[in-house]
Amino acid sequence: MQVKAEYAGKHAFVATAEDVEGIWSTLGSYYEKVEAEVTCSDGIHRKFTRKEEISKYTNPKRSEIKTVQFTAIRRNDDKDIEVGTVTLGKKFYNILSLSLHGEEESITTINTKIRDTFEGIKPWYSLLATVDLGFVLLVLGMLGFGFISLINKPPAKATASTSPQMAIAIISALTAIIAFVALVAWIFAKVREKIFPVTAFKIGQGIKRHELNENIRWVVVVGLIVGIASAFISAPLLP
Repeated sequence: MQVKAEYAGKHAFVATAEDVEGIWSTLGSYYEKVEAEVTCSDGIHRKFTRKEEISKYTNPKRSEIKTVQFTAIRRNDDKDIEVGTVTLGKKFYNILSLSLHGEEESITTINTKIRDTFEGIKPWYSLLATVDLGFVLLVLGMLGFGFISLINKPPAKATASTSPQMAIAIISALTAIIAFVALVAWIFAKVREKIFPVTAFKIGQGIKRHELNENIRWVVVVGLIVGIASAFISAPLLP
């Protein structure tokens, strides 16, 4: 029986040469012909007809791999053409996708193997790379207002002379918080794009780039956690 399997994923990924060759081999176990079109940062689309060619690609920074799309073709016993496609990289709103057409038993096996590969190449920072910036702004705003409430505790008996001062202080603090949140969101977007990439290929020179970014990622995450924890621990101790 002929079936069609489709999947679209939105999580980040870090793919190695072994992962790419594995997908190629999985498709090749059923389809007669497999090719891969690689979109690079220099705007050039490179086509590979053998899986070893992708592994040998130097993947320099100026033309690093952004997207790999596999296309597999097979002619069945009824002379109908069956097509399978797998994409690693952004395509419309998706980051990972597949579309497989063919005999049910074979397509079920291929679909499971490739879906397992998709899950296996998901990095630990995937949530940071794909989280909605609007959600980040909301969280930062809530943290900011919480911090302000800690450092601006109202006195037991408010007096007329101190109330205006308190109001000015609160307004100034809220303005500063809003500006700070906007600045942090802008910085976060830029840092996320560079340090927490949605798509990464550990192929050729991309291996060293990934290792460097991995070290930077841990420094950023640990520093952020320590900074937030220190702020909330020290806030109640302020006069």
